[in-house]
Amino acid sequence: MKRDAMRPEIANNLNLLHDRLGDGLDSLGSDTGDQFAQPAVFKALVLKQIAGLNAGGSLPLEQGVYQFGTVPGGATLGEGAASVPRFGLSFDANGIVTLVPPSSGISLDAVVVAEPTTMAVGQVIDAVTARFELHSATPTLNRRSDGDSDATTPMPLPSKGRGLDEPIIQWATSTRKATAQRRRRDVVGPAEINARAQAGPPAILSNRPTDPSFGRVVVGFSDEAYTIPGDRSALNGATKKWLASLDVLASVPVEVDVLSRSVAITGPRRCTRPIATWIALAMAADSATDAIGVMVMARANRNDWSWIDALPHPEVAPGSPLELVVIDEATLPPMVAGNGTIVLIENAKSLPDAIGTVIEVDDDSARIIDRSEGTTRSFTPIGVSSLFALEVAFQMAEHLHRGGGRR
Repeated sequence: MKRDAMRPEIANNLNLLHDRLGDGLDSLGSDTGDQFAQPAVFKALVLKQIAGLNAGGSLPLEQGVYQFGTVPGGATLGEGAASVPRFGLSFDANGIVTLVPPSSGISLDAVVVAEPTTMAVGQVIDAVTARFELHSATPTLNRRSDGDSDATTPMPLPSKGRGLDEPIIQWATSTRKATAQRRRRDVVGPAEINARAQAGPPAILSNRPTDPSFGRVVVGFSDEAYTIPGDRSALNGATKKWLASLDVLASVPVEVDVLSRSVAITGPRRCTRPIATWIALAMAADSATDAIGVMVMARANRNDWSWIDALPHPEVAPGSPLELVVIDEATLPPMVAGNGTIVLIENAKSLPDAIGTVIEVDDDSARIIDRSEGTTRSFTPIGVSSLFALEVAFQMAEHLHRGGGRR
């Protein structure tokens, strides 16, 4: 949406906001000062931080203009925090959300936008070290069997004009968006884990070794190559060129199978610990209490892992195919199991041979390496704070204490 297509008061607010956007985004907050003041009339949408080292936060949107970044006195987005770049959002009385990018642009569903752009539910803002998705405010707990049909509408017949074939463009954009949303529909991220922990069993603590998803954890999101289905041979040049710009699928979940792999997370501990915390929390929250054991080895860093003690899972689960062990110590043990182990490594060291997956992370980037296949790809990892993990662990234990699930 261009500024000149908006009502004057919205355009003025966006101009003010756009002028104030900078290059740093150290924490996620909102500014509703006098120059942006508009009456709050309803809550229908929510912005969720789905990836980043402090994921899990959400912000219900009211009518007004928001600035996300380093805002003195601004409220943070729950547990959410991120870094470059800064951006803004406008939410008007008609329920239209407009993304206001920094001057350098920002990625929206893998397309860089440099002008104020209307957002739709399900679209993802990629702020490099964090990702944010626009959601409906209606709470849902989707199970893996839920979701729309995977069927794709066939490509419309091409027109004979020389310009952009609008029906084809609309079809391609819709098809690509629907495909990305189907890929994300089964993701159980931090916000979903928190909601399930509040709801209690059977929404949580239910997976067993016989379940196909047992031991699998989404650890982040990545953009990947994608070809929109359909025959392009009859399309004109302008339309072919436009479709080529859509040949990437935005924010596809990246998953690790802890049942069959051990994982090393390398980099500064301030970056590795939140990721390891998320993997351990997600595994515990998804698994029945007698289906896995959860143990942590962190003699010098025990305070960061005290939340483990609140889990309703034992340290050892005899007969289980998965014993989850987190190693957060300066010296690695001489032997590491080939599955179920999460190792934090701060300095460059030789990785144990048993490690199948490596996550390399620093303040500005992250990549995941499959050692058996020899593949590497950049992605935005999911991490959570120890406090977030503690709250979820206490919620789960409380349900069992009240008799809401099987210990």
